[in-house]
Amino acid sequence: MIGWMFIALSFIVTAWAFWSGTNEVRFAMGVLFLAFGATAFLYQQGVASWLVPQDAIFVVDTLAMALLVSLALRSKRFWPLPVAALQAIPILTHVGRAVGSGLDSYAVGLAQSLPSYAQMAMILVAIQRERRRRKVMIGNC
Repeated sequence: MIGWMFIALSFIVTAWAFWSGTNEVRFAMGVLFLAFGATAFLYQQGVASWLVPQDAIFVVDTLAMALLVSLALRSKRFWPLPVAALQAIPILTHVGRAVGSGLDSYAVGLAQSLPSYAQMAMILVAIQRERRRRKVMIGNC
C-alpha cells in the first residue's frame, strides 16, 4: 500500500510542479520523477531485494544527484541544495550495501525511499513560496 501512496504522491507533486512551478522546480521534479520511475522499473527487472547490489539503480541515483547538484550550483534559491544533498543518502546506501554485511532489507529500503518524501516536500514548499512571491510582486505593481 505504501508503494501505491508513493506513486500517487509523486504523480501529484510532479503535476503540481509542472502546473505552477518555476523552471527550476520543473527540472528538479522532472529529474526526481524520472529517477523514481527508472528505479521502480529496474528494481522489478532485477533481483527484487534491496540486499543485492543494484548497479543500474546506483547509476540512476548518481545521475540524478549530478543533475540536482548542477541545478543547485546554478540556482539563486536555497532549496535545490538540500534536495541535491538528500540524493546522497540513496547513493551512500548503495555503497554501504556493497561493503557491509548483515544489513536489514527493510532498513535499506527505507534509506532508499525516505529521502524522496523529504525532497518532494521541499519542492512543494518551493512552489508555495514562489507563488506567494509572485502574488506580492503583482500586488506591488
